[in-house]
Amino acid sequence: MTTKKTKTKPPLGFTIKDCDDCTVTVDGHVYRPHAGESIELRRSGQVADLLIAAKFGLLQDLGDKSAEKLTEIEDAIQGMVDHLAAKIIAWDWTDDAGEPHGDPTSPDVIRRLTLEEQLWIYRQSTGMGERKSRGTRRNGS
Repeated sequence: MTTKKTKTKPPLGFTIKDCDDCTVTVDGHVYRPHAGESIELRRSGQVADLLIAAKFGLLQDLGDKSAEKLTEIEDAIQGMVDHLAAKIIAWDWTDDAGEPHGDPTSPDVIRRLTLEEQLWIYRQSTGMGERKSRGTRRNGS
């Protein structure tokens, strides 16, 4: 006799309650534009995470400015923007004027973030970032 197994699902994502370790450097000064703000991200482990990481290997050498290389870089950045828009569930991030950034699932909103902010979100979503500010997981776990 076979016993029926209960279907379970892993948590959808996790919340970083205080994004104080997201820094932006301007003229040698370090700023923490999202201290006290939070972001909820889908968990990682998807093949898409690996593909984005591979594409971002292209950005390590920005010295080659050929048209082909620039197209590859543009494609990598667009891939990152689309990937982040799919990874973010919710946030309360604000822009430099203190206004809400808007819908984080919109690629147009993600494009307005600095590269430092985008990379920070990417690192957090893939587990490559420091998780000192990690908050609670969704779905009760």
